[in-house]
Amino acid sequence: MMPPTYRLYYEDGSPAEEDARASLGWQGWPGETDAIGGTGWEVCIYMPSREVTCMREGSRSSTSGRKPSRVCPQVSPKAAREPMSMQAILDTIKVELRQHRAFGYSCAAVSPGNYGVDYMKETYGYDLDKSVKCSNFIGDTIDMAAELGFECMLLTGNMGKLVKVAGGIMNTHSREGDCRMEIMTAAALQCGVSRETCLKILDCVMTDEAIRLIEEEGKKDEVMNCLLEKIMYYLNKRAAGRMEIECIVYSSKYGELAKSKGAEKWLTLLVQDQAQQI
Repeated sequence: MMPPTYRLYYEDGSPAEEDARASLGWQGWPGETDAIGGTGWEVCIYMPSREVTCMREGSRSSTSGRKPSRVCPQVSPKAAREPMSMQAILDTIKVELRQHRAFGYSCAAVSPGNYGVDYMKETYGYDLDKSVKCSNFIGDTIDMAAELGFECMLLTGNMGKLVKVAGGIMNTHSREGDCRMEIMTAAALQCGVSRETCLKILDCVMTDEAIRLIEEEGKKDEVMNCLLEKIMYYLNKRAAGRMEIECIVYSSKYGELAKSKGAEKWLTLLVQDQAQQI
């Protein structure tokens, strides 16, 4: 049986494919069909200002030319704006947190990704692969961990990602804001780094480059602890007393940069729990 031909229309029946290509960079229909019933995928795309419904030609349910397969349900403006992939990531984070809670963990080990996995294994014997990957959603992950009843959340991550938290940014995706060098410059200035070096930091692209400049003035530890203090302030502000928050910040080049007072205690417990699960 030949697969159906898909066409995209606005809800009022006017063609929408050209608008979808121009406004969204849409590349057209995939060459795959849903094998269930042989009727093909039913796809709904929401344009920036108008809802779109998918119509199809030539399917078994249609014997007289063009006919809508279904009218897409109404959705709120917020749901129409948010990419499904974002919600899917958040759902995955919550599932992972629930699994860790079900295994009896009282502390949620969270990291933005696997960057630094070798460092964490070599330094602490902790397998970063087993941590919950929060991607850019640090604030949302804190909320979910607290709701699930964790006593503590241990956040471990690279300075390039976590330095944004020192500025109160809880979603660290670059589209939400990228003021890494401004934050590092402010901390460096506060710790007595020279004006000349601070101006150079503002021109840096990578945080390791900025750390190198700070280290050349003998201020690395002081500045990193200053940044950690600000990171902890915003992490605890988001947690709002619902659970304890600890943090370890590192760099693949410089190793551990700073850690909160209770981080090593919770990490030791996590390593022990991890060993029992093997």
